[in-house]
Amino acid sequence: MDINKSLKFFMDRDQMSSVELSRISKINPSTISLIRNKHRSPRASTLLTFAATFNVEVSEFIAAGE
Repeated sequence: MDINKSLKFFMDRDQMSSVELSRISKINPSTISLIRNKHRSPRASTLLTFAATFNVEVSEFIAAGE
């Protein structure tokens, strides 16, 4: 599971920047940066938030990174 790949896939699909993702998801921009740069693993609640932001199930969000 590569959450960075999942984020990239859905951000590209929705033409969304990290700043927009932060604004919409209400996740701190530094947290998103740490996750995207593989310095931090997201919590389960963060995965739920990402999935909700992209309007997909958590399983679909995770599968996009495989």
